[in-house]
Amino acid sequence: MGTANIGALTVELAALRESLRIKLQSLSNINPNYQMNAAYIAKLKAEVIVLNENIASIQAQINAASKPAVQPAPRPTPPKVENATPPATEQNAAQTAAFLEANAEPQTIENHEPATINADDAIEQARLEAEAINGEIPPRTEQDIIGAYGGMQGLQGSVDRARGQQITQDAENAKTQGDWRVRLSLAPSAGYLYKAQNPGILGPLQKTDGVIFPYVPQIQVTYAAHYDAGELIHSNYKIFQYKNSSIDQISITCDFTAQDNDEANYMLAVIHFFRSVTKMFYGQDQIPKPGTPPPLCYLSGMGEFQFDRHPLVISSFNYNLPNDVDYIRAGSPTLLSGVNSNGYDSGNDIVVDDSTACRRLQVSGLNFGGNESAPNWQKQSNTQPTYVPTKIQLSLTAYPIVTRNDISNKFSLAEYATGALLQGSKRSGGGIW
Repeated sequence: MGTANIGALTVELAALRESLRIKLQSLSNINPNYQMNAAYIAKLKAEVIVLNENIASIQAQINAASKPAVQPAPRPTPPKVENATPPATEQNAAQTAAFLEANAEPQTIENHEPATINADDAIEQARLEAEAINGEIPPRTEQDIIGAYGGMQGLQGSVDRARGQQITQDAENAKTQGDWRVRLSLAPSAGYLYKAQNPGILGPLQKTDGVIFPYVPQIQVTYAAHYDAGELIHSNYKIFQYKNSSIDQISITCDFTAQDNDEANYMLAVIHFFRSVTKMFYGQDQIPKPGTPPPLCYLSGMGEFQFDRHPLVISSFNYNLPNDVDYIRAGSPTLLSGVNSNGYDSGNDIVVDDSTACRRLQVSGLNFGGNESAPNWQKQSNTQPTYVPTKIQLSLTAYPIVTRNDISNKFSLAEYATGALLQGSKRSGGGIW
């Protein structure tokens, strides 16, 4: 096997070692206790076994190709006769041929050394580096490699394949692990605020089903067990008797940013949503009825054993409009082409005269045949712009809510300790704090 074939096998070996390293790293990052990961873990283990077998096969081919070729044994030659004279030509022709062969000068064979692989070569160096990192890890056949990766060859193709596999692996992990961003949302059956038929400026929250914190917020939760101290007369120590346990106020602090009009609209919706959830339904409200307390919210994020639809109520909302950042327009973005700017001053829709469009075409030197239907002019619905800062910090305080039914009929410390009661998406009423 030539040096070129050995180089190609070496490139495949390095790529497969990198693929195996990625899959082993993925296995170490997956939570084996999560039921949804069981099938995926089994699939990864099967792929690791196949990779090990293929790497062993490729390594065997490289080792076989690297050995020097076996030279055939030299033919024995008859002894050379010193100071001999050739026999007469009339004698046997076979004797003459043997005499000439025995006294012929030996010939030198050039380039008889076996081909070797230069360890400083870039391909060999890549193989050695991969072997140093992963050890003796075993790939698959050349046909499988080309079929799986579109026939890419060379060292750069191996790197691209490894990167593509990592991206694919990250996407699969995201599907398995779900969305772990922190979210504050209303009950699924709610029909008010951003879930109302006409949500107004809360409309951007419909697409995200509540407030998604764009950056990881700072969340502080305090669990406490309370004891009463009994002060005995003529005693050196107090006697503490258990009274109750509680969860104190929860504080959430997070930054919000707005770099365009859509993000500005979302920030405005978030601010107004937190204003709204600190107020009761009253006066002209019908859904829910007047006198209904402020809405119940659900906190989710960071996985099912952190916050999984944990119910709470917002007790206070604090935000500060800074004066050291830029402000961006929300509610009334910069008008685009086809939007009637006169709508800000006029209450009537503007109707385009077809004859005016025809005159423009005539002045431009265009035939009337190029005249299409009149443009559909639109008037901006929100005529009053609102400005929000490009960066702001919001602070919330909340009380955790646990119903009397959950405490009396569904709570068990043994089950709570396993984490089952934290999984609010798998039980009615949300997670128990």
